[in-house]
Amino acid sequence: MHIYEDDDLLVRIAAAGGGFRFVPSSGPVLFYRMFPDQPRWGDESARYRLKDVAKPWLGMVLRTASNGRIDSCGLATEDREDLIADCTMFLRNLYRHDRATFHEYLALVRRFVPGYTPKKPVYLWLMAKCLGYERAEAVAGFIRPIKQRLRKT
Repeated sequence: MHIYEDDDLLVRIAAAGGGFRFVPSSGPVLFYRMFPDQPRWGDESARYRLKDVAKPWLGMVLRTASNGRIDSCGLATEDREDLIADCTMFLRNLYRHDRATFHEYLALVRRFVPGYTPKKPVYLWLMAKCLGYERAEAVAGFIRPIKQRLRKT
């Protein structure tokens, strides 16, 4: 399987009117093969390149939205916030690893979520409101290592 094919199948089943039921299990139902010495996705050293994960994932989301906007998906508030948080997570990583794909992805996210700005972390939201999202990510790039050093001490 290619990455996110399982999610794509579940979304297609749901979009076609299929239902899901919770079925208790005494053990795992499926396994994801992980490689401890290799990140799952990221730059050239990862199992999957970040843009090869992020763009198909968002494409799957956009195909599911009838008019290409989040408000047409009929999601509960919590699910909507989780979906936007996933978009933010991909954007933040793309900004660090692949600027060209970051710009493409941001344009798609803004089509899906008009007026998109990241909600969390709060400092990023505030900077994005004041400076614009891309500049906010640039500043966050300076803040992130400082925060990591402070956590270690």
